[in-house]
Amino acid sequence: YMPGALKLDTMNDFGSPSLSLINVAQQNNVSLGTHDAHDAMNDIRATIGLAKVIKKTAPHIWDQMTKLATVQGVDDFMAQHKIFTHAYMAYGKAKAAVVTNIATREGDTTEILFDLSKDPAKYLAMSVDELADCLKTQNAKYHPFRHAGKEGQPVMMTIDQSDAVLPAEFDEKLANRRANMIRKDPDFAVRIAKAAAKARDAALKPVTPHLPETLMDEMPKGAVKTKLDNWIKSFNNTATWPDAAKMVLDFPTVFEEELKTDPHIRRFVKFAGRIVYENEQEALPQDKQDMMKRHIASRLLNPDLKAPYMTLAKARKELEQIERERTAGKPRWKDVTDTQIRSLKLYYTSMEKEYAPYYTQAAQPPVNDNTTKGPDAPHGGNVPPMDQGHIARRSANDRFRP
Repeated sequence: YMPGALKLDTMNDFGSPSLSLINVAQQNNVSLGTHDAHDAMNDIRATIGLAKVIKKTAPHIWDQMTKLATVQGVDDFMAQHKIFTHAYMAYGKAKAAVVTNIATREGDTTEILFDLSKDPAKYLAMSVDELADCLKTQNAKYHPFRHAGKEGQPVMMTIDQSDAVLPAEFDEKLANRRANMIRKDPDFAVRIAKAAAKARDAALKPVTPHLPETLMDEMPKGAVKTKLDNWIKSFNNTATWPDAAKMVLDFPTVFEEELKTDPHIRRFVKFAGRIVYENEQEALPQDKQDMMKRHIASRLLNPDLKAPYMTLAKARKELEQIERERTAGKPRWKDVTDTQIRSLKLYYTSMEKEYAPYYTQAAQPPVNDNTTKGPDAPHGGNVPPMDQGHIARRSANDRFRP
């Protein structure tokens, strides 16, 4: 909203201004030496120092954000302004939109805003269910609705304070017309409040994750398909993890005859079992838990550095490379601290100790097991391996990525 109020000339690896406290403080003549960084009290002092810089160089922004520090302050602002700008972070980038507020989401203090660069006509005609589907998190890049948590001091500015963020094609008359369309339909506000709550609850509901679509590629035909379809539907709709675990354990009995003629269907229960284990392993009997731990250990502790998945050996090798590059002064890792490095080493060691009792050389999967096909493949053929123990998700490089 006021470019230049803070100096932000230091860039990160992705070409955006680095917002690490030490970089921002040092550029703006706030005392925080490299040796002082990451100490809690020094961080507080530096934050206060930067706050003073902002208050002095951008007093109107400071005053506006102070007004938005309470839920009542946010409500008062929205009551006084039909259209305004809302700034937010999207995929690591700061963005702003001209918006109008619609309603507060049922059950909390999140305000649903509408991006007035879009025509609201088609959304005004949507039902609660259609709006809820539109508001799903995975659709956030495409729908015109914005969420502003009123308890989180949302960034809202009047139009006359927003020159720096207004798009070149901004048409205030058009924005006002669209805002009026929304405000003339009070039922839309009711529907959006319900729809937003429905989308939130659906995202938070602790339901069993669906079996992945890759498993459906080789769905059997006829009566077996119908029976499997019903089993999958029941599994996906179980209310608790113990219920889902029971379905996994009962599968050999329920499908006893079908397994004799089509053993390939065992891949469905294999993956279902992994889903249960990943979310609540105690729901499975101890022997099943141990079996899964042996499988995880076979991958996690695999010493082959060419394995097509992340292992402790590969993660440690990456970490060694990062340490060498830090010692050489490579800018990419300048914000990484010794404490973070030590924490990762301890984390890797703790995982190694946890799974070492379950690791045997014979249990190692072949290096190319991700591409093995057929019922005798380690993962049932075409079935992705389970998300084994955190390390598979993030390498050392990922851990430090902004």
